[in-house]
Amino acid sequence: MTQSRFSNSLVCFGASAGFAGYAPIASGTVGTAVAVPLAWGMAHLPLWASATIIVVATIAACAVNHAAGKIYRVSDAHEIVSDEVVGFLITMWAVPWSDFSVAVGFFFFRLFDVWKPWPARYFDSKIHNGIGVTLDDVAAGIYAALATHGAVAVADRFNWPLFLAF
Repeated sequence: MTQSRFSNSLVCFGASAGFAGYAPIASGTVGTAVAVPLAWGMAHLPLWASATIIVVATIAACAVNHAAGKIYRVSDAHEIVSDEVVGFLITMWAVPWSDFSVAVGFFFFRLFDVWKPWPARYFDSKIHNGIGVTLDDVAAGIYAALATHGAVAVADRFNWPLFLAF
């Protein structure tokens, strides 16, 4: 295997979140699912450490998604899902971990990722490179994080037993 083919394979592996992006349907949803165990691991870290991981992952996703877009010849090819991983990590940042919070966070992230409220739609439609591909999911993740924090707070306020953390 030549250096270029090896490099391309590594880029595709990273951009597709371990080839999850090659799922025949709903690759974005599959990419988000890949992020669930990562978010669980981050939930057990200090907030500063998980925030650092999110920043580093966002920068890495911008770079790898840009390179993958050149390989696939489409800036936001369906195989590129590392941005979904970053978006879900943002969604779950500082959220108390429970079955409910994960399900709600997953739902809200997918909702905002598909809906693309401003500025996500701007990043998606106007910035056709790895930065735009990643930032639309960062924006969706921020919206989803706010909604998830709100839902968890409401559930906690009313002491609903479905919302107990592990």
